[in-house]
This record gives sequence, structure tokens and C-alpha cells, in this order.
Amino acid sequence: MEEPIRLILRNNLLKKIINNINLWTKLSIIVPVFSTLIFIILYFISAIEIHVSVYIGCFLYFLTATVWWFWTMINLKNLTTMLKNASDELQNVTIELKAIRKEII
Repeated sequence: MEEPIRLILRNNLLKKIINNINLWTKLSIIVPVFSTLIFIILYFISAIEIHVSVYIGCFLYFLTATVWWFWTMINLKNLTTMLKNASDELQNVTIELKAIRKEII
């Protein structure tokens, strides 16, 4: 018999969610650092003014927050569906075990 976690990880949807979480984690570290460095470099070579970099930063923040919000809602829906399916299957197993117990007794 396989470990329960391995049975869960077979589900492609859950694998996809885990991969997306890992991607968001990496991007949450990499993107702010690189964008800040790019803004600093552009400011020091006088290619961009400070207020323009603030506007661009605000736009990127808004864009990231919006995309993340929709991603979160979609994954909550997927996880809720998975939880309901697991609950239904557990209920079916309970009914079958009760039937087997009645047959044995």
C-alpha cells in the first residue's frame, strides 16, 4: 500500500498548484530585487526620473496584486473541489464499511 501523501501527489491538479506556489515564491524574491536594481541604474544614468520609477513600481505592484488575486481565487476553487471529492469518497468508504460490518455480524 502506498503512503497517503503519494496518492495525493498523483493528482495533477495538486502538482500544478504546488508548482505554481513555488514559482510565486521565487518570483516574490527575484522580481523586486531586480526591478529595484534596474530603477537605480536607470536613475543614476539619468535615463529615468524618480517619479516615473515610482509610477512604474506602483503599476507593477497593482498588476501583480491583481494577477495574484485571481490566481488565489482559482486555486481556492480547485482545492475546494478536491476537498469535496475527497469527502464524498470518504463517505462512500464509510457506507461500504458499514455494509461489510453488517455482513460479517
